[in-house]
Amino acid sequence: MKYYEYNIESNKIEFFNSYFGKETILVNGKKTSEKFSITGAEHKFKINLTEFQITTEYKLFDDHKFNLHLEKDGKLIDLKYIELNKRYRLLMIGTWLFIGFWLIKLYNKI
Repeated sequence: MKYYEYNIESNKIEFFNSYFGKETILVNGKKTSEKFSITGAEHKFKINLTEFQITTEYKLFDDHKFNLHLEKDGKLIDLKYIELNKRYRLLMIGTWLFIGFWLIKLYNKI
């Protein structure tokens, strides 16, 4: 799901996050970074000679928002607080309950 789009110096930077925590950064339609994250990640990439970094941060069981920081050459140029939709939150809770249930069953068999 696409969560945010930046337009910087005629370049389009897009941030996607899947229901299962896969974060993807596209620059002008090309994948430049992809990481799995539950609580946040750092994505570093270059456009021409300029270094960019997008940092995501999500605090579990907090305000259901994640922070999206965009830095250019080490300086913060944008900060967004993006609210997660209810469907995403319910799916995450269900997934972790399911995983927890099976981990407990596995632990009890040991």
